[in-house]
Amino acid sequence: MIRGYGIDYKSMEDSGIMLPVVEAHLEFKSPVFYDEPVIIQVLVYDEPGIRLKTYYKVIAKDRNLICVRGVVTLFFMNEETRRPCRAPDYFTRPFLEEIKANSEQT
Repeated sequence: MIRGYGIDYKSMEDSGIMLPVVEAHLEFKSPVFYDEPVIIQVLVYDEPGIRLKTYYKVIAKDRNLICVRGVVTLFFMNEETRRPCRAPDYFTRPFLEEIKANSEQT
């Protein structure tokens, strides 16, 4: 997901910022069958601060059916101190436009 915004996760880790998952919630609506093509949509509605909350949909492509909905919460952490830190500016900038577009969809 973040690669699509031109952000390289490895470079972010190399600069001392980690992004561990602290919570994940999945709601399974319908099975996905073996070899069935799926589309995974990831949306962000809030500007990343210390936390990044992402919303997922897994859609069976040929059936155009939402099979899974999910919410994953991650937080920005300083690698050295292992304490939460704010998202770096280079991370938040690309999301602001996306957040605005997603808010207009609801």
